[in-house]
Amino acid sequence: MKIDMVNSLILNETSRCFLTHNCKNGADRYEFCGGKVKLHEDLVSAVIRENWEELGIGIRVKGVFGDYKTQTPEGSFFCRTYFAEIMNGTPEPREKDKMDWCGYLGYESLCRLNKRGVLVPNLVLALPKLRGIIC
Repeated sequence: MKIDMVNSLILNETSRCFLTHNCKNGADRYEFCGGKVKLHEDLVSAVIRENWEELGIGIRVKGVFGDYKTQTPEGSFFCRTYFAEIMNGTPEPREKDKMDWCGYLGYESLCRLNKRGVLVPNLVLALPKLRGIIC
Protein backbone atom coordinates (compact mmCIF):
# COMPACT_ATOMS: atom_id res chain seq x y z
CA MET A 1 0.00 0.00 0.00
CA LYS A 2 1.40 3.38 -1.02
CA ILE A 3 0.51 6.23 1.32
CA ASP A 4 -0.71 9.18 -0.80
CA MET A 5 -2.09 11.45 1.93
CA VAL A 6 -1.30 12.34 5.52
CA ASN A 7 -3.17 14.02 8.34
CA SER A 8 -2.80 14.79 12.03
CA LEU A 9 -4.78 13.74 15.08
CA ILE A 10 -4.26 16.54 17.60
CA LEU A 11 -5.85 16.30 21.04
CA ASN A 12 -6.38 19.10 23.53
CA GLU A 13 -6.05 18.86 27.32
CA THR A 14 -9.62 17.52 27.61
CA SER A 15 -9.02 14.78 25.01
CA ARG A 16 -11.07 16.36 22.24
CA CYS A 17 -9.71 16.11 18.71
CA PHE A 18 -8.96 18.95 16.33
CA LEU A 19 -11.00 18.99 13.11
CA THR A 20 -11.29 21.27 10.13
CA HIS A 21 -14.28 21.95 7.88
CA ASN A 22 -13.43 21.56 4.20
CA CYS A 23 -15.65 23.83 2.11
CA LYS A 24 -13.54 23.73 -1.08
CA ASN A 25 -15.74 23.88 -4.19
CA GLY A 26 -18.90 23.69 -2.07
CA ALA A 27 -17.79 20.66 -0.06
CA ASP A 28 -19.20 19.98 3.41
CA ARG A 29 -16.58 17.64 4.90
CA TYR A 30 -15.08 17.44 8.36
CA GLU A 31 -11.56 16.06 8.59
CA PHE A 32 -8.23 16.12 10.36
CA CYS A 33 -5.77 18.66 8.95
CA GLY A 34 -3.70 17.17 6.16
CA GLY A 35 -3.35 16.62 2.45
CA LYS A 36 -1.48 14.96 -0.36
CA VAL A 37 2.16 13.98 -0.15
CA LYS A 38 4.30 15.76 -2.74
CA LEU A 39 6.72 13.90 -5.01
CA HIS A 40 10.00 13.14 -3.17
CA GLU A 41 8.53 14.28 0.17
CA ASP A 42 8.61 12.01 3.21
CA LEU A 43 5.35 11.46 5.10
CA VAL A 44 6.30 13.28 8.31
CA SER A 45 7.52 16.33 6.40
CA ALA A 46 4.25 16.33 4.45
CA VAL A 47 2.03 16.39 7.55
CA ILE A 48 4.16 19.12 9.13
CA ARG A 49 3.95 21.17 5.89
CA GLU A 50 0.18 20.71 5.59
CA ASN A 51 -0.46 21.95 9.14
CA TRP A 52 1.71 24.99 8.51
CA GLU A 53 0.14 25.81 5.12
CA GLU A 54 -3.46 25.27 6.20
CA LEU A 55 -3.45 26.46 9.82
CA GLY A 56 -0.21 28.35 10.48
CA ILE A 57 0.88 25.97 13.23
CA GLY A 58 4.07 24.08 13.90
CA ILE A 59 3.49 20.52 15.04
CA ARG A 60 5.53 17.69 16.48
CA VAL A 61 4.69 14.21 15.22
CA LYS A 62 4.42 11.76 18.11
CA GLY A 63 3.62 8.50 16.27
CA VAL A 64 1.33 6.73 13.84
CA PHE A 65 -2.37 6.45 14.72
CA GLY A 66 -3.33 4.37 11.67
CA ASP A 67 -3.56 3.93 7.91
CA TYR A 68 -6.94 4.24 6.21
CA LYS A 69 -8.35 4.21 2.71
CA THR A 70 -10.21 7.39 1.87
CA GLN A 71 -12.22 8.90 -0.96
CA THR A 72 -11.94 12.54 -1.97
CA PRO A 73 -13.41 14.48 -4.89
CA GLU A 74 -10.02 13.89 -6.58
CA GLY A 75 -10.16 10.08 -6.16
CA SER A 76 -9.22 7.24 -3.80
CA PHE A 77 -6.14 7.47 -1.59
CA PHE A 78 -4.42 5.74 1.30
CA CYS A 79 -4.00 8.11 4.21
CA ARG A 80 -1.68 7.85 7.22
CA THR A 81 -2.92 9.56 10.35
CA TYR A 82 -0.28 10.73 12.82
CA PHE A 83 -0.64 11.61 16.48
CA ALA A 84 0.69 15.17 16.75
CA GLU A 85 0.83 18.10 19.11
CA ILE A 86 0.89 21.82 18.46
CA MET A 87 4.32 23.25 19.23
CA ASN A 88 3.74 26.84 18.13
CA GLY A 89 1.09 29.08 16.65
CA THR A 90 -2.66 29.31 17.06
CA PRO A 91 -4.63 27.28 14.52
CA GLU A 92 -6.67 29.39 12.16
CA PRO A 93 -7.77 28.62 8.59
CA ARG A 94 -5.43 30.41 6.19
CA GLU A 95 -7.52 29.89 3.04
CA LYS A 96 -11.15 30.60 3.95
CA ASP A 97 -12.36 29.52 0.49
CA LYS A 98 -11.06 25.99 1.23
CA MET A 99 -11.46 25.74 5.00
CA ASP A 100 -13.92 27.93 6.87
CA TRP A 101 -13.78 26.46 10.40
CA CYS A 102 -11.51 24.57 12.74
CA GLY A 103 -11.84 23.53 16.34
CA TYR A 104 -11.90 20.76 18.92
CA LEU A 105 -14.74 18.25 19.07
CA GLY A 106 -15.53 15.28 21.27
CA TYR A 107 -16.55 11.77 20.31
CA GLU A 108 -20.31 12.41 20.47
CA SER A 109 -19.95 15.37 18.11
CA LEU A 110 -18.02 13.16 15.67
CA CYS A 111 -20.85 10.61 15.81
CA ARG A 112 -23.41 13.33 15.03
CA LEU A 113 -21.32 14.50 12.07
CA ASN A 114 -21.06 10.90 10.90
CA LYS A 115 -24.88 10.52 11.01
CA ARG A 116 -25.11 13.67 8.86
CA GLY A 117 -22.72 12.03 6.38
CA VAL A 118 -20.13 14.81 6.53
CA LEU A 119 -17.09 13.01 8.01
CA VAL A 120 -14.44 12.04 5.48
CA PRO A 121 -14.25 8.25 4.87
CA ASN A 122 -10.93 7.72 6.66
CA LEU A 123 -12.30 9.44 9.76
CA VAL A 124 -15.41 7.23 9.66
CA LEU A 125 -13.14 4.16 9.55
CA ALA A 126 -11.16 5.53 12.51
CA LEU A 127 -14.23 6.13 14.72
CA PRO A 128 -14.10 2.79 16.57
CA LYS A 129 -10.45 3.34 17.51
CA LEU A 130 -11.10 6.99 18.42
CA ARG A 131 -13.81 5.97 20.88
CA GLY A 132 -11.21 4.90 23.41
CA ILE A 133 -8.99 7.94 22.85
CA ILE A 134 -11.21 11.02 22.69
CA CYS A 135 -13.94 12.14 25.10
